[in-house]
Amino acid sequence: MEISQKGGSGKPSRLLPAVLPVILAGLPGLAWAQQQGPAGGGDELTEIVITAEKRASTVQQTPISITAVSGDQLSKEGITDVGRLASQVPGIAMASEGPGRTQFNIRGLSSSGGSSPTVGFYLDDVPVTPPTSQLASAGKVMIDPDLYDLARVEILRGPQGTLYGASSMGGTIRLITNDPDLERFSGRVQAGVSGTDGGGVNYSGNFMLNIPIVSDKLALRVVGTEKYNSGFIDRIVTNDFPLPNGNARGDVAGAPVAKVHSNDNDDRTTGFRATLLFKPTEDLSIEPAIFHQRLTTGALSAIDIPPGTMAHYQPYDVPETSLQAFDDYSLRVKYDLSALSIQSITSLLRVRSYVKEDDAESQYFAFGPMGPAGMPTDNSTTERHSSHQFNEELRVSSNDDSNLQWVAGGFYSRFSDHLLIRNTVNDLVPIYGTANAFTDVEPDSLTQQALFGEVNYQFLPDWKATVGLRYFHYRFDYLQNADGLAAQAGTFTGVAGAYGLTPKFTLTYTPDKNLLFYATASKGYRPGGPNLPIPTSGVIDCSSSYQQLGIKTEPSTFGPDAVWNYEIGEKAKLLDGRMTLNSSFYYIDWQRIQLQTTLACGYFFTANSGKAYSEGAEVEASVNLGDGFRLNQSLGTTRSALTDAVLPGNSPIGQQLPDVPRWTATTSLEYSRDIAGDLTFSALVTNRFVDAQYDYSAVPASYFQKPAYDLVDMRIGLAGGSWTTSLYVDNLFDRRAVTGINRNVAQNNPYYARVFVNRPRTIGVTAETEF
Repeated sequence: MEISQKGGSGKPSRLLPAVLPVILAGLPGLAWAQQQGPAGGGDELTEIVITAEKRASTVQQTPISITAVSGDQLSKEGITDVGRLASQVPGIAMASEGPGRTQFNIRGLSSSGGSSPTVGFYLDDVPVTPPTSQLASAGKVMIDPDLYDLARVEILRGPQGTLYGASSMGGTIRLITNDPDLERFSGRVQAGVSGTDGGGVNYSGNFMLNIPIVSDKLALRVVGTEKYNSGFIDRIVTNDFPLPNGNARGDVAGAPVAKVHSNDNDDRTTGFRATLLFKPTEDLSIEPAIFHQRLTTGALSAIDIPPGTMAHYQPYDVPETSLQAFDDYSLRVKYDLSALSIQSITSLLRVRSYVKEDDAESQYFAFGPMGPAGMPTDNSTTERHSSHQFNEELRVSSNDDSNLQWVAGGFYSRFSDHLLIRNTVNDLVPIYGTANAFTDVEPDSLTQQALFGEVNYQFLPDWKATVGLRYFHYRFDYLQNADGLAAQAGTFTGVAGAYGLTPKFTLTYTPDKNLLFYATASKGYRPGGPNLPIPTSGVIDCSSSYQQLGIKTEPSTFGPDAVWNYEIGEKAKLLDGRMTLNSSFYYIDWQRIQLQTTLACGYFFTANSGKAYSEGAEVEASVNLGDGFRLNQSLGTTRSALTDAVLPGNSPIGQQLPDVPRWTATTSLEYSRDIAGDLTFSALVTNRFVDAQYDYSAVPASYFQKPAYDLVDMRIGLAGGSWTTSLYVDNLFDRRAVTGINRNVAQNNPYYARVFVNRPRTIGVTAETEF
C-alpha cells in the first residue's frame, strides 16, 4: 500500500456546470409529460417530513440542497454512525482518524485551519459544535452519537448562517430523535455479531422501550446501546529500532520484535438516551431529554507508511488509548397559539475526552537523535479535554397557512473549556532534569449571542421570496499557561471577539406541485480564536523561522472568516411520483480564510491571510424501477482552491484544498419482495466512490495525497411480522482506504507517515424483534 505525493483527479469538475443547464432545461418538459401520461403506476416514493427551516415541510418542497434519511432507511442499510452516512451524501467529505475522531466539510470548505469546524452539528435543536484550541485533536471533531432509533438525519448543504449561526458556513448536520408515543406501549430489541478479516469478533446490542404513563398526557422513551468492534491493527515494539537510512525510514518490518499487541485498535461504545414527553393540554408540550454516550479505543486506527502493513512500529512500548464521553441535557417547551407557535430550547452539553499518542519516531525526524545511543526519544503526547456548553434558543414562528410565513428568535450560548496538552520525553531527565518538553493548560470561554429572523412571502401563485438575517456577537476569553523545555513559558491572556450580520435571500419558482426551482445567496461564518505562543528561545528557537516568512511573530489571535454562497437548484418528481431528481450548482467566495502556516521549527499558527473559492454541483436521483427494485444515485463534484495568501500556508495557491475530493458518487440498488405469507425478502448493494484528496503535512511546503477509493457493501434480509434478520458484508472486496493522516507536530514528512485506514472486510448478521 502506498501513498502518493502528487497527482490529481481523473475527471474535470467543470463538466457539471455544462451538464446542469441541460438537466434544468429538460425538467419542465419531463414534468409536463408525466402529467399528460396515464395516471396511477403505484410505487410512489415516500417523502420524508423535515424541519430544516424550523417548520414542517418535505425535501421536495424545501428550497435548500438537502439530503434526508429516515430512521427506517438507516436501519435497512445498517448505518450506525454519522461518518458512514455522510460518505454516501454528495457534497460532503471527511477526514477521519477512527471512531469519534472525524472532521466533516461540505462544499469544499475544509476546516484544516482555525479552531472551529465549518459544519454545524445538531442533536434535535441543540448545537453541539464547540470550538476548542487548535492544537487539540478534538478541536474540530464532532461527537459521534450512535444512530439507533432516530426519526431521521438531515444534511443541509450550503451556509445556514441565518437559522443555525456560527460554524454552519459549509452546512449543517441534524440528528432528529423520535418523540415518545403518548398512546402505544412498544419496544424493540436488536442484536448483532460479525467478524473482521485480520481482526476478531464484533458485537452490538440495542433496545428501545416506549412507555405511556398517562394516556395522551405523559410518555417515556428509553434507548440503550452497547457496541464493540475488534481491532485490526497491531502495535509492534521492536528491539534495536532501525534508524533512518539517509532520506528513507529504517527497515522496521525486519527488526527484531520485543512485543506484539495484536489487534490493538479495538473500540467500545455504550450509550443511553431517555426522553419524557408531557402534554398537559393539546397546545402545550414539555419535553426533557438526556443523552449519555461513552466511547473508548485501544489505539489509533493508523498504520505506518512505510512499510504499509497493518501495524504501527514503536521503539518503546507506548499505548495510544483514547476516551470520548458526552452528556447532553435538554428541555424543549412548545406552545401553539392560533396564529403563532412559541418554542424554547434549553440545553447543557458536557464533553470529556482523553487521547495519548506515541511521538518517538516523529520527534526523531524533527529534532534528530536525542535518545540513548542515537535512538529516538521515549516520547508521548497526551491531551485531556473537558467542556461545558449552555445554550438557550427562544423562537416564535407563524402558525397558519397564509402567504406570509415567518420565524424569529434569539440565541445565547456560553461555552467553557479546559484543555491540558502535555508532551513527555523521559530521555530528557538525565540531561535537563525534567521530562516536561511541553505543557499547555488552557481554560477558555466563548460567549455567543444572536438575533435572527426569516420571512417567506408567496407574492404570486408560483413565486415565493425568502429573506433572512442574523445578527451575531461573540467574545472569546482565553488564558494559556505554557511551560516546558520546548515551550514559550509564561501565562498569556487575551480576548478575541467580533460581531456582524449573515443574510440570506432565496427566490423560489414552483410551476406545478412536482417541480421547484430556486436561487439563493447566503452568508455564513465561523468564530476566530487565539494562537498558542511559539518559543523564540531555549531548546527550540523559532526566530529564524519567522525571519524566513518576513514577520517578527505570529498574531496572538485570528478573526472570523466568512463565505458568500451563490446557488441555483431544482427539485422534481417524475414518473407519477416514482422518481425524484434533485440538483444544485454553487459558487462560494471565501474571505479572510483562517490559514494554518507551519514554521520550519515544527510549530504552526493560524492567521486570516487568504482568499479561496469553491464551486461545484450535487445531483441526487431515486427511482422505483418496478418489480421490487429501487435505484438511488448521487453525484457530487467540487473544485476549491486558494486564490490569494498573505502568508504561505500549508495549501499552495491553486491546489485543491485539503480533504476535498474532486468527485464523490454513491450508487445503491434495493430489492424487496413478499415471498410467502408475511415473509419479505430484501437485498441491497451499495458502491461508494471518493476521489483523491490532498492532506496537510506538518513539514512546510509538503503534502500528501490520499488515493481515490471505492467500497462495496451488501446486505440481504428476511422480515416476518414483528422480526427482521439481515446478513451483511461491509467492504466486500476488502479495499484499503486512507481516511486521514496524523497531523501531530512533525509527524508527517516525505519519509514517514501514519495514515488512518478503514475497517477491512466485515461479515455479520443482525436480528431485531419488536413488540
